[in-house]
Amino acid sequence: MPRRGDRQDRQPAKHEAVADVGRLDPLRRASPVEQFARIAFPISIIVATFFVFAPALSAEFLNWDDDMNFRENPSFRGLSAGHIQWMFQSGYMGHYQPLSWLSLAIDYERSGGLDHPDKFHRTNVALHALTAVLFYFLARRLLRLAFASQPVQTGAGEPSSLALCCAAALAALLFALHPLRVESVAWITERRDVLSGVFFVGSLLAYLRGVAPGRTEVRSHGWHLLSVLLVLLSLLSKAWGMALPIIMLVLDVYPLRRISFDAGRLLSRQSLKVVYQKIPFFLLAAFAGTTAIMAQRTVDWGVMSLNKYSLSGRVAQALYGIAYYPLRTLLPTNLATIYEIPKGLSLDSRPVMLGAVVTVVITGALIALVRKFPAGLAVWICYLVTVAPVLGVAQSGMQIVADRYSYLSCIGFPLLAAGGLLWLWVHRGEGLREAFYGTASVAAVAVFILAILTYREAGFWKTSITLWTRTVQVIPDSFIAWINYGNARFLAGDKPGALDCGLRAIKLNPESGNAWQLLGSVYNSLNRFDEAEHAFVQARAYYINPLHTDLEMGWAYVRWGKFDKAIPLLNSAMTDAKYRPFALLYLGLAHRRQGQFDLAVREMEQAFAMEPKLAKNYSPELEKARQRR
Repeated sequence: MPRRGDRQDRQPAKHEAVADVGRLDPLRRASPVEQFARIAFPISIIVATFFVFAPALSAEFLNWDDDMNFRENPSFRGLSAGHIQWMFQSGYMGHYQPLSWLSLAIDYERSGGLDHPDKFHRTNVALHALTAVLFYFLARRLLRLAFASQPVQTGAGEPSSLALCCAAALAALLFALHPLRVESVAWITERRDVLSGVFFVGSLLAYLRGVAPGRTEVRSHGWHLLSVLLVLLSLLSKAWGMALPIIMLVLDVYPLRRISFDAGRLLSRQSLKVVYQKIPFFLLAAFAGTTAIMAQRTVDWGVMSLNKYSLSGRVAQALYGIAYYPLRTLLPTNLATIYEIPKGLSLDSRPVMLGAVVTVVITGALIALVRKFPAGLAVWICYLVTVAPVLGVAQSGMQIVADRYSYLSCIGFPLLAAGGLLWLWVHRGEGLREAFYGTASVAAVAVFILAILTYREAGFWKTSITLWTRTVQVIPDSFIAWINYGNARFLAGDKPGALDCGLRAIKLNPESGNAWQLLGSVYNSLNRFDEAEHAFVQARAYYINPLHTDLEMGWAYVRWGKFDKAIPLLNSAMTDAKYRPFALLYLGLAHRRQGQFDLAVREMEQAFAMEPKLAKNYSPELEKARQRR
């Protein structure tokens, strides 16, 4: 005999629409066409994703964190116990991402080193394609639940299995082939985005399999435990899975209807039971938040203090960012690698005020329409909680927004678009046939245009030169872009072009240590010693971490024969592991020229052992030292 308190679990109230999944189950009575669609759509999504991101498959490592993460970081290069220990203990570059490092180490091993970046890129694209396929299945289930949760209306049809597959495929393609995805997919450093995305979407799919619409109990503990495991794996790849427990609660309200809309029943025993089920997820989220903050504290550019970045500036950035990503989703043109925080950003600046108006209008409208359009508010809340950590409240870096932050935060918007088209299909017999076919045509054209834009955007990420050439075209006032463009041209042998970039960067920001560092290196290569020394002195004054300048300045002094100035700087640079082999080499060259041949041989041999590639150009110097000792 059921208890009175359990009646709503077993017999929902008549005025509540509880999902009758069975009547919309696409696995029942599927026609041959529907069976073919269920196989063809996932394969088509994978093929389309690889085709559109084809330019990224042959791309290089970029001088945008790829150099520091991979070329200057030997710690991830292997799968030994020591390497794995480093992965799970390190907050390198301000991120705790052990699984991402593990996946990169596997790529390193199967590539035989860093000479084949294409294999790293293939993994990125494959992970993105896998996320898109999982999102297809997630979208199909959510759309089925959403339409099943609505009362059947007279004259309205029900979405067939084929219609659900088509709508889910549309959502997956709008997600996968959007230009905003390029930064996360084409940039090897953002492996954490695409890897965490697989587990993020997979955890939601497992969660939906583990619970029943309109029921507070867990239907399948196996699926529920799998969702917990996938959340953990997502958090070990990147911390933005912290939003998952809140997203699951939103899904419990709509479309699962496990928690009632009614304010008086939000704190009922049944609702609290559903909330208690999220305790493991919230504990994992707390762990991820703690490790993320600790990782940020390991770098100089970590979370800024209020003295460096005011509270009003953070609020202004947040208001701008909230509106930026939905608007960019609608108009993804002129994307750039870096969007610097503008000087004088304030609450009364026009972009911030526009962002505030957009945020208030959207939020207010969705709250007002929540009874008729609950999906809109559900998606909006999921967007806000996912994007919140990168809105600037705990600001790290110099970007006001970044396209990569849209990778998972905006995943609900394609779902709304697909749901709207499916709603028109269901109601096409009510005078909306033309609207349905017109909207379907627009959707098909939109996917095609987005695919073209994404293919083009991926091409910009092919090399450092193409990336920064495009960036300075779009954002000509970015001193960071000019510095990186100059470094790319310098490495390519274009010294005059690098000098021009460095001078442009200094003009935009005279207090940039990186810009002065670039000028010093270029002047040194051009044998303009006095100008190089001045630039290096300026770089050491402004550089957050001057060890790189110590290395370059020390090498310049070795070239000029000023060994008394060179040796202290090179010894300073040796305190950083990534500079140690170069500092040892330059010290060896300095000691050889001073006649200290035994010391020179020992230092150069150590340098070659740490970085074998140095031997290619400097082996003759070592042989000269050996012959003279």
